Amino acid sequence: MSKKEFLKRLKQSLGNLPSDERVKTLDYYSELIDDRIESGYSEEAAVLAMGDINRIASEITADARERGVEMKKSNTQLKTVLFIVLGVALGVLLIFACWNLAENSISNAMDKLSGKVDSIASEDIHDVKNEYALGDITNIDIDLTAYSLTVEASDDDMIHLSYQDISTSIVNVNAQKNSLSIKQTVKKLNLFTLNNSKLLQMTLQLPRDFKGKLVSSLTTGHTNINFPEFTELNVSSTAGGITARNLKAFDARFDSTAGHITVEDCAFDERLSADVTAGKIELRNVNCVKLDLDTTMGEVSIDNVVADRASVDTTTGSIKLKGLDAQSISLSATAGSIKGELAGSREDYSISSSVSLGSSNIKSGGSGTRSLNVECTTGSVSVKFADD
Repeated sequence: MSKKEFLKRLKQSLGNLPSDERVKTLDYYSELIDDRIESGYSEEAAVLAMGDINRIASEITADARERGVEMKKSNTQLKTVLFIVLGVALGVLLIFACWNLAENSISNAMDKLSGKVDSIASEDIHDVKNEYALGDITNIDIDLTAYSLTVEASDDDMIHLSYQDISTSIVNVNAQKNSLSIKQTVKKLNLFTLNNSKLLQMTLQLPRDFKGKLVSSLTTGHTNINFPEFTELNVSSTAGGITARNLKAFDARFDSTAGHITVEDCAFDERLSADVTAGKIELRNVNCVKLDLDTTMGEVSIDNVVADRASVDTTTGSIKLKGLDAQSISLSATAGSIKGELAGSREDYSISSSVSLGSSNIKSGGSGTRSLNVECTTGSVSVKFADD
């Protein structure tokens, strides 16, 4: 078994782990295999030394559970054309449902499902504005159900928090030691209870000197981040998109169940990881060391992205490339196409190409210093090189 096949199977077996845990595990075993190869093992022998994939996945999952890591529902790879068609249909329905959930006629739908829900009148909603000294605050934790969130730079050295609330107060803000916690305390309050299905709004303004960690989790609503620099970003949304622009971070993880993830004009000193179940991942003008993009039902679009290692995986969707420059590239589409342009020339790459049901314009071979692995089950591959 090749290293690539081993890592692919291990990734599939760890589908119930959060994306950051999965990425760390795959990186660990990738480096472990490389170390054995450097010490004289053949690739097949180095992989064989890792042991049984199912046992490894079981032990890793058990360890994660003991550490309190929250598991997610695994996305089983589609094995037949029938399952692929059903998956696409389900994806379309899920995207449509979540879009309606966030934008249209939610209160009417909820009335039919669970009876009449009292609406919050506009006069019950009021604006709240708070200020906090930056001090030693390096960690910000946000957990919201019915809000759209904007994070941006402030004009002074204070943290400014502005949001809409209701008379009974549904948001708890706690600033102590090095942390600022912002949590919605009434979880059952969601957009079903708002007139015209509108979400509440929250804006967090941070001093430009802030270089800490932001962890944000939204159930519904869009997350918009436009701030100069973080050490770490961990942003997730269930029914809503995520947009990150004009920022720098050491490590960033974006996760959306039903929504688009857009990353534009950003730099990451280590890793950028984005995971979407039903939606689109779009990158423009991005620099990072490790890039890991994964979508189950949706498109991945890459425009002018530079990385050391890039891994892009879609189950039922397409991969579009307008400029990807990396030393190691892995592109995989189970049911969809892979099209676009890569940096360099064909001679720069050592290529491994596999297409089961479809067509491809590139073949395995070459001895370049860059590596390119392309896998497509049912679809076409059309990749060109900028310097050819």
